[in-house]
Amino acid sequence: MALGRGSSWPIPMLAVAVVAIVGCTHQPHDAAFFADATPVEPAFAPGDLRATGVSRHPASAAAPSGAVQLSVMTYNVHGLPYPLRRDGVQAMVAIAHELRRQQAAGAAPDVVLIQEGFLDSVRAIADVAGYAHVAEGPGPDDTAANDTVSAAGRGVERGLAATARLDKGETLGPLLGSGLHVFSRHPIVAVDRLAFGRHACAGYDCLANKGALLVRLRVPGVADDVQVLTTHLNSRGPSGVSDDRSNAAHGVQVARLAAFLSDKADPRLPLLFGADLNTKRSPPRRDTAARHLADFTPAHISCRAQPQDCALGEGIDAAAHWLDARDLQGYRDGWRVRVEPVAVTAAFDRPVDGKMLSDHVAITAVYRLQGHTRIAVAAPSAF
Repeated sequence: MALGRGSSWPIPMLAVAVVAIVGCTHQPHDAAFFADATPVEPAFAPGDLRATGVSRHPASAAAPSGAVQLSVMTYNVHGLPYPLRRDGVQAMVAIAHELRRQQAAGAAPDVVLIQEGFLDSVRAIADVAGYAHVAEGPGPDDTAANDTVSAAGRGVERGLAATARLDKGETLGPLLGSGLHVFSRHPIVAVDRLAFGRHACAGYDCLANKGALLVRLRVPGVADDVQVLTTHLNSRGPSGVSDDRSNAAHGVQVARLAAFLSDKADPRLPLLFGADLNTKRSPPRRDTAARHLADFTPAHISCRAQPQDCALGEGIDAAAHWLDARDLQGYRDGWRVRVEPVAVTAAFDRPVDGKMLSDHVAITAVYRLQGHTRIAVAAPSAF
């Protein structure tokens, strides 16, 4: 999240932002934009997604007998309230209409994971695009669960609280929810939410109640339910505070996330994740996250290693270390269900009417879910 761009906001500017956040999250013109969900006819053939700035995932081989394909898109939509983003509602409308066009063309992802979805118009995307099943992450009033970090982690959190700065937004929030959403074509049969906590944050990120959202999907043809996770961790430069401070908050969040998954995620079931971990170009963050992600396989790295079985699209981050990718998808097998990526591509990766719809691109992964047998000596360690 980047509620404040640059290194510092003077207090008057921050006050304007606070008023905007409290008063304008429910923008009155949202409804007007969504009143007619039928998009203007584009000047290209229906289903030609690249012409709208969205890349269709490469055609993949049909799933073998007994296997099911599930497509998942993760997208940080940069859905900040006015005036932090002046064209936010219009961008969310464009995203909704594009997903609706993809649905009509039979190319829409089965599951959409959203980060930075703070506007009401983000919630309306599911209705416009035809996703019947939705879940939302922690709201602004949700609090952290029982203490789930080490004594050292609690000490870091106390230190962050004791040195919190008003001019960096650290004493005001959270004023917004987590901005996390899951839209699904398949039924959501269970939902768990995690709020990292009011003081497990640094800088402008503290204005949002960052956390994680874990859902369980009932996917026809798959032997077990499929778990799907999305999360968004503390930013670095855009937080407006020093790297040392933002990295300390990031470390507490990773620890709390690991404990959450150890408690809530069933190791017997397959688990897919799409997230903005904010680890790019930060070795300390990368190393901390990697220790907790040892049981997970990054989808784009797996795809790159097996080009005969997986189509890797243009625009996928080719960073040497997988945690240097800006937006990530990954997976873990279940005891009875094996997960194999068959395509990983960028989406919403071209300008529409001369402007990108977000400061991120979306990443879509197509997974093949197939039965297998694994003898479990011990439950896999947490995320």
